[in-house]
Amino acid sequence: MNKVAITTNSACIFADEAKEKGITIVPFHILIGRKDYLDPQVDMESLYALLDRKENLPTTAPFTVVECFQTWQELSQNAEAILHISMTQAFTAAYTVALQAQGLARKNSPRQE
Repeated sequence: MNKVAITTNSACIFADEAKEKGITIVPFHILIGRKDYLDPQVDMESLYALLDRKENLPTTAPFTVVECFQTWQELSQNAEAILHISMTQAFTAAYTVALQAQGLARKNSPRQE
């Protein structure tokens, strides 16, 4: 069992670097038109083409409380603790979402700490 599992979001680190360092990414959502993609599922060439045209620009949204909680729940099977590294709440709602997921995790935890 690992002592600590580390998570972050896809805005903080590249996927290949995260994999190399053993960090789990809780991906952001990229909204293109009416389609919702998780960050690693987006074709980057198409994304950059949209940005170049400067019309119908994509937007981003952080992971949901449930997505974050489920990721942590899976990681907790093989780790004693989870460290989540987030950008500041001044830049993204991801920090607040992670705090809400933490509250949910504590509420559903069999051990009280």
